[in-house]
Amino acid sequence: MVLLPRRLRLPLFIFCWIQSGIGLSAELDPSVSTLFKLIEQRLSYMDDVAQYKWHKNLAIEDRQREAEVLDKSAAAAARFNLENVSSRNFFSLQIEAAKEIQTGWFEQWHHSTEPIRGVDLVTIVRPKLIVLGDQILRQIELSFEALQRTDPVYLKTAFLQIVDVEHLSQTTSLGLLSALKTIRLEAPRSRLRDIIASGNIYVGTTGDYAPFSWLNKDTGSYSGIDIDLARDLAKSLQVKLVLVPTSWPTLAQDFKGQKFDIAMSGVSINLKRQQLGFFSQAYHRGGKTPIARCSDSLSYDSLEKINQPTTRAIVNPGGTNFKFAEKNLIKTTLRIFDDNQTIFEEIAENRADVMITDAIEVMLQSRQSALLCPTMPGQTLTVSEKGFWIQPDFHFKEYVDQWLHQRKIEGVVKERIEHHLNITAETPLTTHH
Repeated sequence: MVLLPRRLRLPLFIFCWIQSGIGLSAELDPSVSTLFKLIEQRLSYMDDVAQYKWHKNLAIEDRQREAEVLDKSAAAAARFNLENVSSRNFFSLQIEAAKEIQTGWFEQWHHSTEPIRGVDLVTIVRPKLIVLGDQILRQIELSFEALQRTDPVYLKTAFLQIVDVEHLSQTTSLGLLSALKTIRLEAPRSRLRDIIASGNIYVGTTGDYAPFSWLNKDTGSYSGIDIDLARDLAKSLQVKLVLVPTSWPTLAQDFKGQKFDIAMSGVSINLKRQQLGFFSQAYHRGGKTPIARCSDSLSYDSLEKINQPTTRAIVNPGGTNFKFAEKNLIKTTLRIFDDNQTIFEEIAENRADVMITDAIEVMLQSRQSALLCPTMPGQTLTVSEKGFWIQPDFHFKEYVDQWLHQRKIEGVVKERIEHHLNITAETPLTTHH
């Protein structure tokens, strides 16, 4: 008896189906083909996972780790409008398939030559598995309709041919396909509807960046351009404004953790943040510029003069100020100062020489303190825009953009900016992200 290679073996009913003339001549929908290939790629990494566990004397089964992966996968599925229970069942079977493949390799190595040491699981393989996991989720959403309309027998044939991984049994493979086909889509969540239904809008703000967001620690009250606009946005939606404290070092983490619906705190628009959510249209344009004691301003009127070993530069952590300083002030003695509400006092009291921050903040600080001056008045070292950072929801973004557009043409935004720049009452020295 001649035993065919595994990838050439097909169930009898599929063989008869091919012989009947239907065959594999029909082209598989590209979205489905891509999905199957992604699943195959992910399962193919189980060879590397098994090698790592073999040499580290680790058990194949790790219930705690599996539960963590399952929870994270189910949470991620919600971002792609995949229903929780059905998608969780698919992920569970995918874990079982992975363990079956690893077990097969272990058994093979027990009876033959041990594997060579492969790539590291933690630093190399696992990050790739995470990326593939997100790609699979996205592709399930994209291929949903094609999966449902494709002939079931043809789909099985294609799946077995594409997802052909060593030590993966046909039974497990078809079980995985069955679970894949039962995943259901949920209606896309509308954050705008949720906000209106709940009666609350949650706005993340740092409270340490005048003139945009400032927290009076004595009274616990917030003020600033963005705070005024946040109140106006809530009023337009007829909901209650709930201000959620955040910080520049934790802003992205808090955004990803869904702690607020929108961040309004003089947030600079950049591509890294754009990857996590949406930005409103810009409501302010500016750039980085230096501020120093007025008596020393001529010593720091260019980036070349500032970037010297004798310069005591200062910066707050976690935002675009820090990134600019880290890249451009490499020769200076750069001090990272955590208290954003008192950082300018360090310059005024001669404990630091210069800081590079947004021009609007430099303008405000130089108006509030006779000791501080812009060293490059009317000039900026960069160009940037401010926007409101919105959790990914098209309806909510469209609403915020339309609301902001109306407030701009009505002059509200301009008036609020001018108002907060012209406040002469005592305000503690501040800093920016």
